Amino acid sequence: GYVTTTIESANGGWGRYSKSLIETMGPGNNAVVLTESFANNDPIDPSIKVVKVLPSHHSSNVTQQIRIFISCVRYLGGCQVIHCLTEPFAPGLALYCFLTRKKFVITLHGTYSNPEALGRAMRFLMYYALKFASILTTGSFNTEEKAREFFKFNECRFIPNGVDEKVFKHMPELTKQRFMLTVGAVKERKGADVGIDALALLKDEFPDLIYKIVGSKGKDSFITILNEKIKQHNLGNRVEFVDNVNDTELVKLYNQAMVFILAARDDHGHFEGFPMVFYEANICGTPVISTVGFGSEYAIKNDE
Repeated sequence: GYVTTTIESANGGWGRYSKSLIETMGPGNNAVVLTESFANNDPIDPSIKVVKVLPSHHSSNVTQQIRIFISCVRYLGGCQVIHCLTEPFAPGLALYCFLTRKKFVITLHGTYSNPEALGRAMRFLMYYALKFASILTTGSFNTEEKAREFFKFNECRFIPNGVDEKVFKHMPELTKQRFMLTVGAVKERKGADVGIDALALLKDEFPDLIYKIVGSKGKDSFITILNEKIKQHNLGNRVEFVDNVNDTELVKLYNQAMVFILAARDDHGHFEGFPMVFYEANICGTPVISTVGFGSEYAIKNDE
């Protein structure tokens, strides 16, 4: 049994990771997948049962955990192992697995492994969920370290995130174009403002260089900051926001970019775990620039 937000690859890291894992492990194993009730899930192997039933992970609280528990009772009774791919759902799953004596696995991705991003009640529930889990996995040493600062739990296995070679590939027939690229939801922790500041320093030396920011827009306040920086540096025609990009278009952008940038940082407890965009850019032949931490030390080797 898998529990996640969505199995929509265009929905961001959770969706792409979940879909890739479930497509690899699920067929032939009587897999059942629970996603948020409003998820726009991608088509998947018909042998895998997908049920849209869960509340939003954004409004995770004690009441929502009870709803998650009830959903487990209704749909996961035939499953021997329950794998939580979205941390905010873990307490409700832990209670279900505790009462039914099922094996329980949690994958720690990033922000929601950090109690700073959780309310007091959820922090208490998450403590017991992590402690009860049969085993934890993570794609980031940094995420495990941050979680262990606040929570006590047993074995946590490092399984680095990867990239789907059927989707992302180097296309040498495409020529490089003069643009920097950032991919990911336009949030403070992704650091698009740092990319704009970098372009401001380079704009005179490279008058045809532009910056493409690909991803859904987050808080209006951060978008306002970005637009103010663009206006301040006179970059109105040199910064381009791109939304609703399918995989075919995204692979083309990765291949054509001169450089990929993710200026990741902590933002009031919100942080990157191990962004898959590092490997997506690399497999398309594009070098990556990022900040120290956030999985970058594992994925990026300076000058290599």
